[in-house]
Amino acid sequence: FPPYYNVPLQPQIKISFSKPIDKTNATKNISLKNAYSGEAVPLTIDHSVSDTILILTPANPINYINKYVVEISSTLTAQDKATLGNIFKFEFITRL
Repeated sequence: FPPYYNVPLQPQIKISFSKPIDKTNATKNISLKNAYSGEAVPLTIDHSVSDTILILTPANPINYINKYVVEISSTLTAQDKATLGNIFKFEFITRL
């Protein structure tokens, strides 16, 4: 995925899955980090549409004009215990 630009400082990042995700497993297998410093950003993770959509929101506003990486671990599990199987990453850059 190409980087996304001009993202707000407290975005709601929506990720859709084909199966319902295990809520207890999501918080330890999804991260948001500053791409330059590697600093982890605390996230709130909400679920919707029968747990097939996760909504990630930084707990606090993130920094202007910075690149961030969302990473979903290959060990993220669905409610049926199936794992994602591959690491999934994408980047975005915040607005001015």
